[in-house]
Amino acid sequence: MRHGEGSCRFRIEEYQGVGMSDDVAEKGPGKARKLGIGCAGVLVVVILIGMFAEPPTPEELAAREEAEAQERAEEVAARAAEAQARIDAAEKLTAQQLFSAYQNNEVAAQQALSGRSILISGTIDDITLDFMDEPVVSLATSNQFMSVQLDFDEEDAAMVSALRSGEQFTALCEEVSEVAGTPMLDDCVVPAE
Repeated sequence: MRHGEGSCRFRIEEYQGVGMSDDVAEKGPGKARKLGIGCAGVLVVVILIGMFAEPPTPEELAAREEAEAQERAEEVAARAAEAQARIDAAEKLTAQQLFSAYQNNEVAAQQALSGRSILISGTIDDITLDFMDEPVVSLATSNQFMSVQLDFDEEDAAMVSALRSGEQFTALCEEVSEVAGTPMLDDCVVPAE
């Protein structure tokens, strides 16, 4: 039979440089077959070890669960420490202070606060949705027609829905800008108590 007519003959030149080392290709099908059998043997041994390995004892399971619980607690503590570090590093302002800064000089306020986290606090004036149905909390200022706007992600809707106008509120926000003289804070979250 010729190559391509169902022949099972091993042709060295077909395999050289195509994933098979020259050493294996030079020694022919015997070497390749031995490699295949060796790999299959290792796989069988691994499967047998898994089948005959004893299941963990209740004590081992309890220890494993305790270690996992400890790991989760450490992750929570690390996230809390990171959040506290972000709060400590944030610019702490009231809504009125932020509003006054923008009213006095928008350019200076934007340059001073751009790229900084802001821990903003104030009295809730209004709670609405933006054009993308994401929650917006407005904090009151001395101008009854202009407030500081805090944008939250849709995932925060349940938390925001529990808020009421007139309540004191604090949030940590990552971005600040302004629209028509109104400070707009974005990527806001409520810090854990």
